[in-house]
Amino acid sequence: RAHELAALLADKASDILVSAHADLTDEQLSSRLRDGLIARQTIAHAQGVWMSRERVSLSVATALLRRSARAHNETLLQQAERIIEPFGILPSRVAATDLSDDAS
Repeated sequence: RAHELAALLADKASDILVSAHADLTDEQLSSRLRDGLIARQTIAHAQGVWMSRERVSLSVATALLRRSARAHNETLLQQAERIIEPFGILPSRVAATDLSDDAS
């Protein structure tokens, strides 16, 4: 049920992005979508760190991540990057390289 809802929301979000950014080139839109996916992956990794470290559920880990971001006056993505950096899992670097390789 949760996966169906996520897929529906993703479809709606895609429709909104495409219509809202009709003036963007395909490359610009692709770049924004890639950045969004990389940000989501980064946040998911940080949630996993919180879940493992604190032995909490995903919803509690998300709340802790948000609270920590607010306490440090950072965006959720900035906080997530700071949390996962010591573990050497920075999806933004890996994903950007992988996507560049695919385009060749």
